[in-house]
Amino acid sequence: RLLQSQDFKEALDSVRRALDDFSMWDALNCGAVIGLSGGKDSLLLLICLKELSLEYGFTLRAVHINHMLRGADADADEKFCRAFCEKENIPFRAVRIDVAALCDGKGFEEAARDVRYRVFEETAAAFGCSTVSLAHTASDNLETMLFHLCRGAGAAGLSGIPPQRTLGNVRVVRPLLDATREDILAYAEENGLSYQTDATNADTAYTRNFIRAEIVPLLKKVNASAEENARYAADAIREMRDHTDETAERVLRENDPLAVASLETLAPPILHAVLTKSYQNAGGGTLPRSQADALSALIREHKTGASVSLSGGITAKIDG
Repeated sequence: RLLQSQDFKEALDSVRRALDDFSMWDALNCGAVIGLSGGKDSLLLLICLKELSLEYGFTLRAVHINHMLRGADADADEKFCRAFCEKENIPFRAVRIDVAALCDGKGFEEAARDVRYRVFEETAAAFGCSTVSLAHTASDNLETMLFHLCRGAGAAGLSGIPPQRTLGNVRVVRPLLDATREDILAYAEENGLSYQTDATNADTAYTRNFIRAEIVPLLKKVNASAEENARYAADAIREMRDHTDETAERVLRENDPLAVASLETLAPPILHAVLTKSYQNAGGGTLPRSQADALSALIREHKTGASVSLSGGITAKIDG
């Protein structure tokens, strides 16, 4: 009945268009892995990819990650995913990892995210696949942009969730980024789709849940299309960021070592990108804004011997 509904055909067409945009069909020839939580988003994506796998002849495999944070509820999610995949004849892998034991000073959300991506990469490699499909939506994208905005993010954070990204030798793709959570909920209800619900999603002690429950509804009172508009804004910021990154790479190739006189002529966004990449090439991670400002001041002052200490034991110095 799901496959006969008009809603499903629209969802399927949306996923097909996304895969066209990502030029993914050749990559799918060696199979695809999907991250399956058991929630309505990932379940809809699984159903769409299953239909496309029958149409185009690629192998689909599902991986479920039990973070061991919710006791019996987490076990129920794993059991549900396993049973669904067995019913649909989809190869299934479940991985249990005690995230709480791995936090090492990180928050649960960050530690869980790191674990998920490591498992996705390992699973794809084990199956010989080059893609992992994840069910992030336009709603997730808006929440991510707001989260980064409140933390003081630059263009990287404000560009939201990328439609695709590289993960080692694997490409992560997100075919549902044009769909909102409301779209998928309506589809699930109209078609009687059973799915699992994570009870912790209602706990507003988690920042992302607070944004979802308290902030986003207010924004949608201002404009009901807030999620779609955020996606357009993210795409525009990502395009500008890609341009500055490409220009920064060219500046670094043409200036080795970096000449202060050359840096002084750069527009601020390009200078920031050059300094960030230089810092990362030296072993740094995300360059804090305060340290980026200090580096810019160092360039402007242009005094031989002057230096700035950066995170990670890295030093920027004008050596003449």
